[in-house]
Order: sequence, then structure tokens, then C-alpha cells
Amino acid sequence: MIKKALLVIGSTKEKSTSASLGNTLLAGLAASGISTAALHINEILARPRGLDKAVEEISASDLLILSFPVRADSPPAPLIQLLETLGKRRKNLAASDRIALAVISNSGFPEPAHNNPAIEICRLFAKKSAMRWAGSLALGGGSSLVDGRPVESIGGKSRELMKALELAAQSLAAGGNIPAEAVNLMPEITLPKWLCVTANCLVQHWRALKAGVFGRLYDRPYQEPRSLSN
Repeated sequence: MIKKALLVIGSTKEKSTSASLGNTLLAGLAASGISTAALHINEILARPRGLDKAVEEISASDLLILSFPVRADSPPAPLIQLLETLGKRRKNLAASDRIALAVISNSGFPEPAHNNPAIEICRLFAKKSAMRWAGSLALGGGSSLVDGRPVESIGGKSRELMKALELAAQSLAAGGNIPAEAVNLMPEITLPKWLCVTANCLVQHWRALKAGVFGRLYDRPYQEPRSLSN
């Protein structure tokens, strides 16, 4: 039975999709009578002995929820730093001292499958750290669908998203895992391939322009110069 749940928000943004999703799930757990608390990864890293103190708070919980954006097929580096510290602490613990681990992952790509490698990293971490894997929810196109707004305020597909988080909270509060019904309810954004490619190119060009390196996008500094001799 879950008595205390701790949410760790893995996005370094103060206002993020990860925070919106995680806090919505946490509210559902609180509605079921679960004691809840939340930590932001920035807060953890900013305070003295922040990683050690966060590990202590995690160890005092029954359920750890990680909510984060995917970065290069992985959880963000600051969150990995926390997991490495937690893993060392839990390395030699008995199986009876098992905290449940649940994950909410969001990717900027519209296809939810882009979350799979990061989720698998977390699942394997749970296995090696004497933690019970309680499942995951994956959201594609998180930045365009939620974009840091409260989930209940975004309209449209938010009803499916709210229902998925509600079902997940109910099951986790009872000591279970995130159910398949909740996983299947997570909304998907269907976009044509040409639109995704065009939008991505425009975004990268805009970022390069802002950084003052637009004229160097096609530089190849490590390419060996071609010989003019035959």
C-alpha cells in the first residue's frame, strides 16, 4: 500500500510540460489520501548536499515518480546524476526494501515511440536498484500539446490525457502499476512527414539565426580538404 509519493521533475525549465504532467498525477494521488511532495531538479542541484538530501527523501517514500523530457533518447543529464547517486545508495539493499518507480516521459517529436529508450533506461535502473517498476506513460509532441500549461486547461485531447493520469493515479495509490488502459489513452499527434521535416528545419534555422551562426550551418570543420592532384 502506498502511503507517501515523491515527484521529481526532471526538466530544468521552471514552467514545463514535465511539471504539468507530474503535478496532475500527484494531485490524483493526493485525492486518494496519499501524502505527496515534489522536488524540482534545479532545486536539488542548487542546495548544499542536494543530491544526498534528495536520496534521503526518496528513501522515505513508497513511490517515486519521475517526470521528464527526453534528451537524446535519455532522461536529462541532471536527472541521470540524481539516479546515479540513488543507485549507489540502493545497490546492496534487500528486495524487501522496494520503492515503486513510475515514469512520465515526454518527447518533442510527435511519435510517442521516441520515449521508449529513456523509459527502458528507467526500467533497467529500477531493476538494478531494488525498486519495483510501476510502469510508465509516454507523451509525444509534449511541447506543442501541453507546453507547461495546466493539463485541465488545454482542451481538445486533454480529456484523454486527464483520464490517463487519473487511471494511473488510482492504480498507483492502491499499490498497483500504471494500467494498460492509461497507457493506451495517452494522446498522439498525427502529423504528415513533410510537415515534421519542414517544421524541424525552420526551428533549427531560427535557432542558428538567433545564435549568430546561420551562415555556418553547413560548415564541415573536421572534413579533410580534397587534394587537387590526380
